[in-house]
Amino acid sequence: MMKLYTKKSLSKEQPRPEIIQYLLNYSKQMRVIKTNKNDYIELHLN
Repeated sequence: MMKLYTKKSLSKEQPRPEIIQYLLNYSKQMRVIKTNKNDYIELHLN
């Protein structure tokens, strides 16, 4: 699992939209995991 973004991240640590789009285009499976404080996106690229 690769953590790409959390709500606590500083803006300079957030990935650019192009990177997110690239990963979404090539991912085989995507799952959003909701927790009490943060939302995590899990991508499976293999």
